Amino acid sequence: MDKERIQRLVKKYGQKIKAWLLQGAKEVWSFVSSPIFLKNLGLMLAVSLLFVFLTASWLHCYTHHGETLPVPDFAGLEVDEAQRAAQESSMEIVVRDSVWVENKKGGIVLEQDPAPGDEVKRGRKIYVRVSRNTPDEVSLPELAGVDNFDQYQRLLKKRHLKLKVKERVYRPKYAENTIVYLVYKGEKIEMGDLKDGQIKVPQGSTIEAVVTRKTTDYAEVPDLLCNTLSESRFLVKAVKLKLEVVEDPSVSVPEEAFVWKQEPAAKSRLAFGKSVKVYLTQKMPEQCE
Repeated sequence: MDKERIQRLVKKYGQKIKAWLLQGAKEVWSFVSSPIFLKNLGLMLAVSLLFVFLTASWLHCYTHHGETLPVPDFAGLEVDEAQRAAQESSMEIVVRDSVWVENKKGGIVLEQDPAPGDEVKRGRKIYVRVSRNTPDEVSLPELAGVDNFDQYQRLLKKRHLKLKVKERVYRPKYAENTIVYLVYKGEKIEMGDLKDGQIKVPQGSTIEAVVTRKTTDYAEVPDLLCNTLSESRFLVKAVKLKLEVVEDPSVSVPEEAFVWKQEPAAKSRLAFGKSVKVYLTQKMPEQCE
């Protein structure tokens, strides 16, 4: 197709296309500018704006947009009481976990998250930790390396256990307050029994300990035979014991009378303050001469 032919076609049909476009534009403008179209358009816009407004208002009421409330303090309340108090504040209590606390009954709120006074929206869940009725069982730690009473007592305290002294025994070879063995409910627990956490007791339990002492509460009874009463008093007083005197009919000057028999025998052990019974006669016994 040559150039002249193309120009003739453009000239022939260009006028028709232009006229058609002008006619279409006039018809569109006539429709758009008509009162009916403008009325319907305005009505549609009004309905759309009303829909947007109503939707925004509903969302605001439903979510309480921007509205917050302070979290009440639920600590110390029973779970049921905390639930009612939370509902009154448009909140919800959720129990996260429970722990045993000595001298506190079960079901009491101990901690909460969010904390009291924090600002939250309505419907917020408040997670709480509550007390438990039944204590957990914990293993008694080994004594190896911590056989000192004070150290072991601190270690048990971390496990919510108590340690008290049941008895002190004289063990000069050991340091003061060394634990010899433990006692729980009358049962003796020695160091070997505590390996690998074999002994378990409920939290809050009291464990008793037999511990060492460097000094003794006992004295060795001196040999009083053939001594005068005066000499015997001195010997007995020196070891923190007392004398109980029994005189035979011959005694006229007690302090100068001689001991011919004693109870208990020499080298026996008596607790401090106890008495040694001595039997006196005025003349020195034959076995003493």
